[in-house]
Amino acid sequence: MAQAPVGAATRAAAAQVRSGDVILLHIAREPELSDSIFVTERGEAAFPKLGTLHVASLSIAALEDTLRAQYGLYLRAPSLQVMVLRRVVVNGEVRMPGVFHVDISTTLRDVIAHAGGVTETGDRRKWR
Repeated sequence: MAQAPVGAATRAAAAQVRSGDVILLHIAREPELSDSIFVTERGEAAFPKLGTLHVASLSIAALEDTLRAQYGLYLRAPSLQVMVLRRVVVNGEVRMPGVFHVDISTTLRDVIAHAGGVTETGDRRKWR
């Protein structure tokens, strides 16, 4: 029996957090706890009120569960959203080469669009 293709959201939830990622944390009705958190080269991230946690070995879904449980020690039934942005370096024949932080479900075409698209001298056949 063939399995249905896994959706981008499911793949993103299963992806592991890596050093260089940025975690966007939003906790409803708690603006002082909502923040953008950088994952260090050691795989650690400093969260408001919680301090430093090792996150590099966690999937995004497990990170969200862990944060919900940890913030649950301070807040009653915390409603939170977690988005992980992956650090991607774009070089070559694009209008704005550089480092971009993009959602894990972002496609190669989307990343190239973030970089302003392929220049007139770029070979569009190499990235399709």
